Amino acid sequence: MTIRAAAWAEAVKIVESQEFKEFQLDILEAAVAHDWRTPAGGAFDAAVADIAPAALDRRLRRARKIARTIDRSSPAGWHPLRIALKKLRYPLQMFRSVYPKDIRKPYMSTLSVLQDAFGHVNDAAVAQRLANEAAEATGGDAMRAAGFVCGYKAAEAEAASRTIEADFAAFENMKPFWRED
Repeated sequence: MTIRAAAWAEAVKIVESQEFKEFQLDILEAAVAHDWRTPAGGAFDAAVADIAPAALDRRLRRARKIARTIDRSSPAGWHPLRIALKKLRYPLQMFRSVYPKDIRKPYMSTLSVLQDAFGHVNDAAVAQRLANEAAEATGGDAMRAAGFVCGYKAAEAEAASRTIEADFAAFENMKPFWRED
C-alpha cells in the first residue's frame, strides 16, 4: 500500500468512526441550540471592526515574542515563528473586509513574501522525509529519485533561508495597518 493510500484509509477510518459521528451531532446541536452564545455575554453583539484590532494585536504580540526567543541559526529554529505568523495570518484574512485593500495590501504582501520563504524551507524538510519514506518502501531507483528531490528542495530552501532575516526585518518595521489612524 502506498503512503497516500494508507493516509487516505486512515482518514476514512476516522470519518467513519463513532466518535466523529458524535462530534458532528454535538456541532449540529450547538448550532441549533445557540447555547454557546450565553457564556460569551455581549461579545457577540460587538461590531467586527471593534474587536479586530485587539485580536490582531494579540497574534502580532505573540509572533514578536516568539521572534525574540527563537534560534535563528537553523531552519528548524525558525519553525515556531513560521507557525506564529500563520496564526496571525488567519485572523488577518478573516478581518480583511473591515479594512480597505489599499491600506492592508502592503502589510499582507510583505507577510506573504516572508511566509513563502518559510514555506520553501519547510517544504524541503517535508520533501526529504516523504522521499526517504517512499524510497525505503520501494527501494532501487526510488532512492536515486529521492536524492534528486531532496537536493532540489534543499537548494530552494537554502535560497529562501538567505532572505528570511531581511524579510522578517521588513515585516517587523511595518506599522500594522489596523493601527493606522
